[in-house]
Amino acid sequence: MNPIIFTDFDGVLTDDSTSYRTVQSHVEYGIAPKPFARLLQLAEKTGAKVVVSSNWRRHPNGIEINGEHFANPLPPLVTALGDRFAGYLPDGPWKCDKAIALGLWFDEHPDFHGNFVCFDDQDEGYREAGFGAHFVKTTASVGISELDARIAEDILLRRDEVV
Repeated sequence: MNPIIFTDFDGVLTDDSTSYRTVQSHVEYGIAPKPFARLLQLAEKTGAKVVVSSNWRRHPNGIEINGEHFANPLPPLVTALGDRFAGYLPDGPWKCDKAIALGLWFDEHPDFHGNFVCFDDQDEGYREAGFGAHFVKTTASVGISELDARIAEDILLRRDEVV
C-alpha cells in the first residue's frame, strides 16, 4: 500500500516569491519550484501518493483578495502531480480543522493501513486529534524545506508504525 502525503498549498508549496501573502499581483501567485520539487522527490523516493488538503478545494472559482481575483491554484498542481495525485480531503463541517477532514478521509478509506504525513504551515488540529507524529509544520516563507522533506521521509518509511 502506498504511503500518503497530505499537503496544504499556501505556506507549503509556496514561498515568499509566490505566496498570495507577499506577491504584488495574482500573476506572481502559484507553485514555488523548490518546495514542489521536494514534494515530488519525496513522493518518488517513498512511492507516496498525494492528497491535497488545502482549503482552496472549497473555492473552485478562486477568491478575491484586496480587490484582486486570485485563481484557484489547485488545477495546475493536480496537473503537475500527474499520477501521484490521489484526490482531496473531503469537506467536513464548514471551517472544520483539517484534522477532522483527515479523520473523514480515513473513514472513507478503511482499507488504508500505510504510513502518512501531513504538511501544513499551521497546526490545523493535527496534534490534538492524535496525528502529531505525522505532522510536519512548514515555514510559510519557505514552504517544504530540505529538513521538512527529510523528516517526512523518515515518517513515511517507518515500517514498524502502521495506522
